[in-house]
Amino acid sequence: MAAKIYFMLLIPKYVNIYDEYFKTIKRYNNWFVELRYAAILSLVMLLFILNILPGIQLSFFQNISIIIITAVILIYNFHFNNLIKLKKKEDQVVLSFMQIVADLLSLSVLVYLLGGIEAPIFLFYIFHVIIGSIILPVAVVYSLATICLLAFTLLSSLELMGIIPHQKIIGLFNFEFYNNLNYLVVFLGIFASLIFISIFITSKIVKDLYEREQQLKRVLDDLHQAEKSKQKYVAAVVHELKSPIAAASSILDLILGDYLGDVSEIIKDKVVRAKERISESIQMINQMVRFSRFKLLNKIEIENVNLSEMIRKYILSIKPLAEKKNISINVKQNQEDDIYLNCDRNLFELVFSNLFSNAVKYNNQNGELLIDLIIKDELLTIDISDTGIGIPKSDKEKIFEEYYRASNVKQVEGTGTGLNIVKSIIENHNGTINFYSPSKINSEIGPGTTFSISLKQNILL
Repeated sequence: MAAKIYFMLLIPKYVNIYDEYFKTIKRYNNWFVELRYAAILSLVMLLFILNILPGIQLSFFQNISIIIITAVILIYNFHFNNLIKLKKKEDQVVLSFMQIVADLLSLSVLVYLLGGIEAPIFLFYIFHVIIGSIILPVAVVYSLATICLLAFTLLSSLELMGIIPHQKIIGLFNFEFYNNLNYLVVFLGIFASLIFISIFITSKIVKDLYEREQQLKRVLDDLHQAEKSKQKYVAAVVHELKSPIAAASSILDLILGDYLGDVSEIIKDKVVRAKERISESIQMINQMVRFSRFKLLNKIEIENVNLSEMIRKYILSIKPLAEKKNISINVKQNQEDDIYLNCDRNLFELVFSNLFSNAVKYNNQNGELLIDLIIKDELLTIDISDTGIGIPKSDKEKIFEEYYRASNVKQVEGTGTGLNIVKSIIENHNGTINFYSPSKINSEIGPGTTFSISLKQNILL
């Protein structure tokens, strides 16, 4: 209960409590621990240097005290390192506060031991209040800074009046500041101004950044919701479009089957071409429905798929179009048995449907389509190469963008969504897809393109 109360007091009011904030706090806590180890090492080196430099001398009390405070810092750093493993959000916020307080106390002791107002180490107060301003409410940081300044002022005043001994580093300065009242007043005034200005500026910047981050998060959430609504609408509309198109295809089948009387060869040829275009439309609709569901649900259904069989199936589906352009299709793989893959069957059908149809659609007359399946060191590579028109150099950086079409394919109909869909599916299967143009076939017929898919974790032989 107490932890929760402290937790609420230590959260800045401008922060909406969400997971990313606490992830940031945990990263800061880890960073504090790592930084503290560096500070411990620096203290050890400083102590060593001050004791070996000629003309510089620390008293026995200073040496022993610095060794003790270094050991104390090391001990509580181990303890904080263990506390970082705690999973409760409030524990991480309280831990940040505890680390800052512990470091300020340790710093105050070190400042006294190394010369008080004459020790440059007091500048680390500014570092700590800046860090505190990033994490804690500004009121808490102002309170800590005020306490530190009062303690520093009291310490300097007690040294000035001789009530406590001044811990001088002998040989460091030929003059003394701690017993000069005018210097003490001016120094403390400037130091206090610097501390409070640092807190004000840092907290203002951090507040603006947090508010902008939360604003961007809300906009992103709205965009995600709009995308879901769009995908639902697209899936519904596209599904409705499929029915009349399928009905038109059935009517064309009646004509081609001579069920409606004899039809001339010229008309049949036109009907066959119309039938092919309708089939392409139905295939495109099916792809859009599948991908809309994939984008909407953002999940894949993994099963053990015979990849070699799936490729053979899609080769058969594109064979009629390939034969019209006299395109030869060859499949190579570096093992005799079929290759199996753990993947989403429907989505991978969408991948091969796009890549294979493109390899034929954009290929040249008398061209070639080569499919290479290579397994090496538990990495499956699928290379799909053609001898088509290729991809211009100016288009290569944008080819996977949604709705983008290369400048040399404007005469061929298409939506420009296929490669973007393929890339999304492959990446959601922990894979990568790249391309080269000219392709690796090196044909005189055309420069062609090779699309290369690599999958690391989903292979089953």
